[in-house]
Amino acid sequence: MDATQAVTFVLAEETYGAPIVQVQEIVAWAPPIRIPHAPSWVEGLIDLRGTLVPVIDLRKRFGLTPSQPAPTRCVIVAQVSGQTIGLLVDAVKEVAFLQAMDQVPAAAKTAHSAFLSGVARIREGAPLVLLLDLDRLLSAEDLRSLQSV
Repeated sequence: MDATQAVTFVLAEETYGAPIVQVQEIVAWAPPIRIPHAPSWVEGLIDLRGTLVPVIDLRKRFGLTPSQPAPTRCVIVAQVSGQTIGLLVDAVKEVAFLQAMDQVPAAAKTAHSAFLSGVARIREGAPLVLLLDLDRLLSAEDLRSLQSV
């Protein structure tokens, strides 16, 4: 498979990657405006130069332990199924070319591995990177509920 360029980031001490073609920008974390009755994994809305962007806490979305406030927390603003969405992560690492991408092994598949398009390495000997398929991150129903915010 050809090398894929991705923004790599940390979430609960694991390294993930988001396809660079879907990433719009990375912004510093600031508490969002809370949305009443939103799903638990929706942190709220941020104002990005006049555009309201819903922010999803990826830790909560993946069923991981909630993170504590830290100076490295940030929001990756990305296009997800045609919508601009903010993804709250623990820290952004780098933009990298991911080599030798493989599918998630069947024995490692879970409900949350459906969000993954594969696993890869940045370079020989480096830790594995879990590559997200951002378009599978939200169901059609999730997207509709975010549009109504």
